[in-house]
Amino acid sequence: MATAPEESKKPVMLCLHGYGQNSTVFTERLQTFRSKIKNKVEFLIPDAPHVVYLRRDEPEPDCKDASTTRRAWYLYPDRFASDQGVLNVKALFESLDTLDAEKEFAGLEHSMEKVKEILDTIPAIKYVMGFSQGASLLAMMVQKGFIDKEKKLIFISGSSIKMADDVKFPHASYHIVGKADTVVDDSFSLRLAKHFEKSTLISHDGGHVCPRISASVLDAL
Repeated sequence: MATAPEESKKPVMLCLHGYGQNSTVFTERLQTFRSKIKNKVEFLIPDAPHVVYLRRDEPEPDCKDASTTRRAWYLYPDRFASDQGVLNVKALFESLDTLDAEKEFAGLEHSMEKVKEILDTIPAIKYVMGFSQGASLLAMMVQKGFIDKEKKLIFISGSSIKMADDVKFPHASYHIVGKADTVVDDSFSLRLAKHFEKSTLISHDGGHVCPRISASVLDAL
């Protein structure tokens, strides 16, 4: 797990990984994303608390080896799994607006508490970035009032449960979408962006990935 000092000389970016990833995997996959901003911020990339199987026939993970253990911020209801246990992403997003996240996303509350504890413990955290499920967790934490309005937010392949049109959040936010993303349709990211008073949309030609961002993006937040 990547760590950041409580008294950091540079601002800290808390990065929340996607479903089935972990701190080690996400750190590697963020190399491109971090390349232009690593001199401006320190990165804190924690493990999500819940172990997840991507398939029912997947071998039991070796939890002693944190680098190979797949993790999630919350677990999806069984009805969104195929016969082989693979998450049916299309069915999940088709039902997103009818889900009761707090009741149906197992482990959600625990993950919110964990992230809130990190935020409360490390005052140097200025930016919070979430990718995919991590972005959805971040959106739900904003809805719950758990993210201070002074934090600068970056959502990559983000989505959220449906909110009333008049719900607006004061946080400065970037919403990054991939034109070739086949996991999270850009309509969900666009819908989420509309709920932020200070939001900027950035698109890239890639898919379900964290693209390189420039230092000017951080300066503009």
